Amino acid sequence: MDAVSLKLARNYTNEKLNSLPSNRPTKTVSFDGGIYSVGNDVVNGQVSDVRIKGQTWTNLAGAGDTSPQTVENLNAAKTYLLINSEGANVTIDTVDTPTPVKLTGATSFDFGWESGEIALYELSTEEATLEASILGQKYHYVSGTKSTLCGVVKSVGKNIWGGRKAAEDIVRIINNPQVAYLTTVDGRNVLALVGHSALLDKLLFSKFKPNTRYVIKVEGRRADDTGTGGQLYIKYTDGIVTYLANHTSSWVKMRITTVQGKTVQGLYSLYGTRGKIYYFDYDTLQIEEGATETPYEPYKETVAYLPNVVLRSILNGVKDEFRVSEGKLIQRIGHKENVASGTVINYADMAEGGTYYAWNDDGETEAGVKGDTLGIDATTLIYQLAEPVEMPVQVSGTLLSYPSGTVYVENVVADAGLYSDGITVLHQDLPIKSIEKISKIDYETGLETILDASKAVIASDKLSFTHPDLKDGDIAFFIYEYDRESTIPEVEVEFYDSRYVVKDSATGKFYKWSITVTNGTPSIQLTEV
Repeated sequence: MDAVSLKLARNYTNEKLNSLPSNRPTKTVSFDGGIYSVGNDVVNGQVSDVRIKGQTWTNLAGAGDTSPQTVENLNAAKTYLLINSEGANVTIDTVDTPTPVKLTGATSFDFGWESGEIALYELSTEEATLEASILGQKYHYVSGTKSTLCGVVKSVGKNIWGGRKAAEDIVRIINNPQVAYLTTVDGRNVLALVGHSALLDKLLFSKFKPNTRYVIKVEGRRADDTGTGGQLYIKYTDGIVTYLANHTSSWVKMRITTVQGKTVQGLYSLYGTRGKIYYFDYDTLQIEEGATETPYEPYKETVAYLPNVVLRSILNGVKDEFRVSEGKLIQRIGHKENVASGTVINYADMAEGGTYYAWNDDGETEAGVKGDTLGIDATTLIYQLAEPVEMPVQVSGTLLSYPSGTVYVENVVADAGLYSDGITVLHQDLPIKSIEKISKIDYETGLETILDASKAVIASDKLSFTHPDLKDGDIAFFIYEYDRESTIPEVEVEFYDSRYVVKDSATGKFYKWSITVTNGTPSIQLTEV
């Protein structure tokens, strides 16, 4: 290395390292539990740290299920977000309006809508500066007041949804083995979709960022030339749709490059011609961020499963928090139930001057500070603790970062049990919405056998299921999406920065590098991180 190159390299390295907070070889990102796109400058390896912070939301429209409805007692100086659970238009004071939309300047609004439920959320000063489409990705519909429940943090690669994973998801969502199933055709692994009403407008995947372009591609063909079976299409938030279409019996690559300036609402299935079959080669299915198609990459994911606790927040910004890498819960908010009107809010463990927030099933809410007298009968009251309470928690799974990948949060839990005429979920407050994975574990060897999750029969109370390939005494592990309202948490992820950190291929350890010179001889200095 010549002297000029050495000097430039040293200056570049020192400048970049010094630009990092505390000269740390990591980059930290925060996002409100929606979807975060990881750059190509992260190390392909273990994530440095993950923190999950709770959020408590109140739907000022209550249940939001009765149209028309008037929401009163608003603050004309504040800004609110109106959403519809189905993305439908809402008539606001006689004006037909697309949702999500920000509202301000009035103390009441009249709402009317044809489908879905509505939610009206008060925005913080910072949130009020954001576009409605961005806020619509952060907020989803909940009724009344809800907080953050347990779930998973998921990290996926460049192919954010594809391969066998996507095919199995589709089979599970359609939940009809005569209509959606996996098979082999022409030596290819395929997803077969048979034209049937069970496919009509089923939402298959929705992890799309607002105002972001994607390339969606897959190879497919008809079973014959007389009709097309089930198909796939994308829908934008403005209602416009685009189809992944090939109307021949020859294999053809179908591709959609989404439109600049539009937001993709989701990928859906379509009816097609009744009884006809369409084959998708799922080993070619890829969804990637950006407007330029790149070579196919197999789907990769890692997951961190969080314990079953509630994470809350109060109006002054204080939040409960999981520190995933440390296996630690930091509780900053106290919780009381069934607090009577007239109670002086003066708990011994409450912070001096600390804030409280109370609500009940009638839609009444109240905020105050320590020493105030409660003016409603509160079903639930939360308040700021004087000292945070730290406790160890069990977190399973290891989260890895993938260059050009994506990180997001899902309402999914992992569970296990001994089969006896079925399996009952451990967490009775988290009923089953759908089962993503079931496996049988051999007690002697620990061998895991994956079972077909679509064969599971969920009980009417959604707290247990049966499976034809399980017998009494079998140990089963399963992952399921729960059917209970929860808010989206704030997520903070710390990645190792690949510009300044290298991974030891033998040991898996990470090292920060820098260039040093001794008597005019350059060398690379490594420091373990």
